[in-house]
Amino acid sequence: NSMLGVTPVCLFDSKNADAAFYNVLYSFSYPNDFTHGFGGFLTGLSIAAVVIYFVTSSDSGSLVVDFLASNGNLDHHWVQRIFWSATEGAVATALLRAGGSDALKAVQAASIIAGLPFTLFLVYMLQSIVVMCQTADEAP
Repeated sequence: NSMLGVTPVCLFDSKNADAAFYNVLYSFSYPNDFTHGFGGFLTGLSIAAVVIYFVTSSDSGSLVVDFLASNGNLDHHWVQRIFWSATEGAVATALLRAGGSDALKAVQAASIIAGLPFTLFLVYMLQSIVVMCQTADEAP
């Protein structure tokens, strides 16, 4: 009902998921601006949630890379973790800038190509864990 400021779902852009998401948030504003209603608040909340998600994900990834680079040593220097964070950010930025309009596809392809050999290693480790569990039952 346009009298209540509710936008019909059929008007949302079906080809651009990002625009459709923000159109849904915009539909909570009445009358069609961000000064009234919850549209502006929901937009700000969603942007804050995305920023928090990316920061915590990057921090977790940097922590894992830092542990691997220090051979599992828990007493590593904080500068090393900042180095890995900056390096990961620089690589992601370079891939996004080099990708042009298909930047996200370039980053996704690089992730899949880099992760495929590791998947084979994980399958090998799974077999090793099964053998270890079988021999652990036999040991006194």
